[in-house]
Amino acid sequence: MSFQINLKYNNLDEKYNKIRPLTSKPPLIPQQQFFLYKNIIQIKQINLPSISNLCKSPQGSLNTSKNNIKPQCNSSLNSQKNICQKENANQANYSFIKKNLSQQQKKNYLKRHNSNNNLNNKNINNKSFQLNKYIFQDNKQLIQADNNIIKASLNTKNLLKTPPITAKSWVILDGNSGKILHGKQQNKKREIASLTKIMTCYTTLIFFQNVLKKDIQRIFIKVSFKASQIIGTSAKLKENTIISIYDLLYGLMLPSGNDSAVCLAEIVGLFMYLKQVKDEEILNDIVLYDYSLLLDKIAQFKKKINNFFDPVQVFVIEMNKNAINLDLKNTNFTNPHGLKNIFNTSTAYDIGLLSFNALQISQFQKIVNTKQYKATLQIFNKQNQKYEFAQIEWINTNKLLEFTGWGGIKTGITESAGPCLASYIKNNNQHYIIVILCSKSLNIRWAECQKIADWAYENFDLLQNQKQ
Repeated sequence: MSFQINLKYNNLDEKYNKIRPLTSKPPLIPQQQFFLYKNIIQIKQINLPSISNLCKSPQGSLNTSKNNIKPQCNSSLNSQKNICQKENANQANYSFIKKNLSQQQKKNYLKRHNSNNNLNNKNINNKSFQLNKYIFQDNKQLIQADNNIIKASLNTKNLLKTPPITAKSWVILDGNSGKILHGKQQNKKREIASLTKIMTCYTTLIFFQNVLKKDIQRIFIKVSFKASQIIGTSAKLKENTIISIYDLLYGLMLPSGNDSAVCLAEIVGLFMYLKQVKDEEILNDIVLYDYSLLLDKIAQFKKKINNFFDPVQVFVIEMNKNAINLDLKNTNFTNPHGLKNIFNTSTAYDIGLLSFNALQISQFQKIVNTKQYKATLQIFNKQNQKYEFAQIEWINTNKLLEFTGWGGIKTGITESAGPCLASYIKNNNQHYIIVILCSKSLNIRWAECQKIADWAYENFDLLQNQKQ
């Protein structure tokens, strides 16, 4: 009886993996090849006729059927005990090999083993150094990121506890730079009601100052039937009333006159068209003390082009061009007055930016800061068949003008847009533009605008850091 013992050593030559009797003394393994695991990995049985014969099934193989699970003879148990004894003897041989190594062999083995360990440790240390280097770099970035977060947290909007505002959209801008400071749904498109008139006024002033370069106090128009019949808020203009463009702007912005908006769009749109077709005859006579002559010329011209020309649409196109020039990305105008139209939309931020640019025009700022204004009109007297001078007084609808520091800009309300307000406040070096869209009620918009301003004053330092 003999055993084949397969010893799977690491780095062991095949010549040491050979069959040998267990009774023979194992040879010494050279120190450069020696590496011993504690456990035997595999033992194979060979040439065991006694066990094979005793435990053989009729078919010549070990019987492992359910009816014959137990060995067929007791001698097989003794053989299995012998196998276990052989295994113990084999383990003893390995211990013998380890004990019988010479001191020099042990030193060489330990030296080689330690050098391998040192090499492994060096590789591990190098990898650890690289890993620590990456970790250090990541931590450095994290520290920098944390510093940025801490720095940003001092400037962020999240630290600013905004007051409860019922308006669906609102925004506050720095009145000195036009930069946004805070807001709620400030980029949400909504109908803007009479805040549309801010662009109507801006477009009119820009056209006469930069294009025609004429004095609007010396340009008069006649109120059309269409303008006098427009619904909504009104400046109380009657058909055939003669009024200057200068006074029309007050009738537009103070009482929020839709009739004034139509009058301006008609005459300014006509002048824009004349400028496009280069009809210098009327444009040269645009400033006349005998304005009736000018009106007759305009009437004759309108008859010629009446079938295909709408001056109001020309004016609205110019309004949208100005919106593009001012970078109002979410704004579209369909009329000059702001009556209900689902396509006449803008955002709180765009209206704030428009207001900032409009306030750079001194004439605009003067108009919106006026609490009340008396305009001189020439009203046609049907009985006398002649014009008579008359005065009409308009009061600004913006009630915030009653309080110190507040300025215009425009109020607005329709059923679809809700109560709206654009205004600004100036106190020493603090200048804010505030826009509210779709407020809960007409009266609450004044209080909410004041509430936003008070909040801005209380958080002045945070807002300034955020702006930077």
